[in-house]
Amino acid sequence: MQVVFTVSSPSHIAQAKTLIESALRHNPGYTAFICLFNGDSFCIQQLEEFGLARIIEVETVGVESYEKMKQQYTQFELSTALKPHMAYHILTTYAPEHLVYLDADIQVLHKWFEHELPDKDIFITSHSNSNIVWDDNVAERGRYLLERSILRGGVYNSGFFYLKNTPVATAFAKWWKGVLVDGAYNNVAIGLFTDQLWLNFAPVYFGDNIHVVKEPGYNVAYWNLDERDLEEVDNKYVVKTAEGKSGPLVFFHYSGYRFTGDSKLTVYECLYDFESRPLLVGLFREYREAVLRNGYLIFSEKYKLKLSIKKRIKQKIKWIGKGN
Repeated sequence: MQVVFTVSSPSHIAQAKTLIESALRHNPGYTAFICLFNGDSFCIQQLEEFGLARIIEVETVGVESYEKMKQQYTQFELSTALKPHMAYHILTTYAPEHLVYLDADIQVLHKWFEHELPDKDIFITSHSNSNIVWDDNVAERGRYLLERSILRGGVYNSGFFYLKNTPVATAFAKWWKGVLVDGAYNNVAIGLFTDQLWLNFAPVYFGDNIHVVKEPGYNVAYWNLDERDLEEVDNKYVVKTAEGKSGPLVFFHYSGYRFTGDSKLTVYECLYDFESRPLLVGLFREYREAVLRNGYLIFSEKYKLKLSIKKRIKQKIKWIGKGN
């Protein structure tokens, strides 16, 4: 058994469905799981009708200190904290040979790991693979900004990890979930950035058993466009790098992309746009159409008010807690 899974709140079910569709299309034979938290009967019904993934309701699996985490974290923080908890649950409950995690805002475009894997147990990706960037002012400025962002948010991106079912990989998931019980705050002022910043420890704690995937087509996103670009070959996307490497686009991470409003690559700071990277236009259009087809407007409208009310209440509590 080989498993691919993601974690989703009700508002992101359309993205989760799109991810799973694309993952299974290019990696047949995998069993897919959508780990749903804060769900309700409508969500469950929609995912059952979707049919491509098994549903794990987080509230039913006995996640360590789950009620405490729900009280202290925002929805975003909670979604990140749950990744290793659910990885550990799947490894120890279903005993898959391999386990792949992908964020819900990712689309898979090619089979992963076509070649023989190194003899390692844990596979992750870094935000950047090289200090060699494109020879232009935009790339140089972009890398300047990226490196400072990485110092706050982490060397590695937690939107993807791949685990073999070994004692070392299970120990990794157990360690990671343990620190996230109270260490998944999105607060760089106190040295924390959700689940991701903790991955800086991974090569130290699990160095002999960890492999950083540096093939150019893995985890392409707005933050590494200063070193990577797309070209189209035989109607397929290929990633080329400033240092002369190339490979198929395995998956793209649409971090910060919004489906309404102005058409930007991301809401986060990025010096590239669709004009400077025209091949991204078709890629993003295909992704947007898939997410809309999977019910984005339904889920975003149904759960938007509920989430905004909770957010305002939490902000009010924090404001009161400061003594104002």
